[in-house]
Amino acid sequence: MPGERVIADAIVVAAGRSSRMGGSDKLDHLVGGRPLLAHALAAIAAAPEVRRIVVVTAADRVERIRGAAWLPPAHWDFWRSKPDGW
Repeated sequence: MPGERVIADAIVVAAGRSSRMGGSDKLDHLVGGRPLLAHALAAIAAAPEVRRIVVVTAADRVERIRGAAWLPPAHWDFWRSKPDGW
């Protein structure tokens, strides 16, 4: 309805192997002194309509991302992707 506040969950799929980056993990690639993933998550977290952010990533990245100092305040869920892809 017009005038109602839209509430949404955001899903960020960050589970790739960065094979086209020549072995460099694009999630960790620094842009302006911060990892690329930090920029993406900060932009999503800043949207007032987003109530929860789900990050789908490789199992070996979950704890590193969850504990990152650059992770903006938000309601986070982390899902582990399958090791052999989708």
